[in-house]
Amino acid sequence: MPPRKRIPTKATAAEVATEAGKFDRKAATLAIRNKLNRKTTSSKYGPGTVVSASEVVVPTRLPTGSPAFDVAMTGGLPVNQWTEVVGNENSGKTTFILKSLAKAQRVDPDFVCLWIASETYDPKLATMCGVDNSRVELVEENIMEIAFDIALEYIDGRGCDMVVIDSYPALSTQLEDAKTMEEHTMGGAKVLNLFMRKCTKASKRSLTDPDNDRPFTGVIVNQWREKIGVMHGDPRTTPGGKGKNYWMYARLDVKRDEWITDSSKAKIGQVIKIVCFKMKGARPQQVGVTDFYFADYGEFKAGDYDEFKGLVNLGLLFDIIGRRGSGYVDLNGVFYKSSALLVEALRTDQQQRARLEKELVENSKRGLAPVDIEDEPADVVHLVPAIEEEDVPSARPSKPRKRTPRTAPVAS
Repeated sequence: MPPRKRIPTKATAAEVATEAGKFDRKAATLAIRNKLNRKTTSSKYGPGTVVSASEVVVPTRLPTGSPAFDVAMTGGLPVNQWTEVVGNENSGKTTFILKSLAKAQRVDPDFVCLWIASETYDPKLATMCGVDNSRVELVEENIMEIAFDIALEYIDGRGCDMVVIDSYPALSTQLEDAKTMEEHTMGGAKVLNLFMRKCTKASKRSLTDPDNDRPFTGVIVNQWREKIGVMHGDPRTTPGGKGKNYWMYARLDVKRDEWITDSSKAKIGQVIKIVCFKMKGARPQQVGVTDFYFADYGEFKAGDYDEFKGLVNLGLLFDIIGRRGSGYVDLNGVFYKSSALLVEALRTDQQQRARLEKELVENSKRGLAPVDIEDEPADVVHLVPAIEEEDVPSARPSKPRKRTPRTAPVAS
């Protein structure tokens, strides 16, 4: 008598067996998924516990307000993830975050940000950058455990769309706060890693319906420190331990490239440069550069980005905007004699501007981000075109054999 076929006890025979009596893996998987997603009083799981990867809807990224930064970050700041913004003093870290927040508030009138200021929060600077302070929940706290608990409450309760911790090096643990100046303590990195582990559950959002379950964007501001006794390699490091680097979905290095001056050599702005030295799901080491004005100059107001300059330059690099002699050709095929005329056309034509920004981001997602070969070698990834197999030279080319002419023998 042949042995009986074993049928899983968690599903009925009709769900796992075909007409021929063979085991149906697809039906068994569907039965288990439906059981785990069923909402009952005795169930410890619930709807959305298990979903098919083909049903996952990836939410759009948070725009930064600068086309150059959006292209470098393949769309902007990642949502439902954490981003670390690192830089030296006076490099533009807070300005970069404030401009991203202002852009998000303009796009979404219900956008709310939780700003944990372990140092200070300047409402005048935020207003200059275009931030609506009435939609910013401000917490001035420098105790690490309290600040992280407040952030978890807002993230888990869907009370905000963005969390900014400015900055991590200014936070101190409760143990450090309770001791005197002569007593040294350590443990901030352990608290930060514990917060990241607990935040994984609090930041869980719907994978199939991101519109109704609003995502959040996490940003932590950090600072560079110098390693001791480093003779070779990069001497820079960041507080928070090495475990933090694995939790971050993106890590950005913000730099001040050069000053912008007027005719009297007075500083009216600066060039902000970001290097994405870690970006999951996209090609890292991309560079974005934009002009930021902190004083009124021409058509620019204090707190403005020069967005159109970045649009024209990126459009040329991606070959979306054409060149014809000394003129330019836009997406509609219209010829302009100078870049100033093209910029003025982009200012008035909002549809063409939106179309240009969309094509730039799509090209960056396909891995076609432009590379400036004049930048520092550490900040640039040089693209090498693929070599076809028939054009690949052999590892050791053969040398032509020298042939000596054969002479006739001399008669004796």
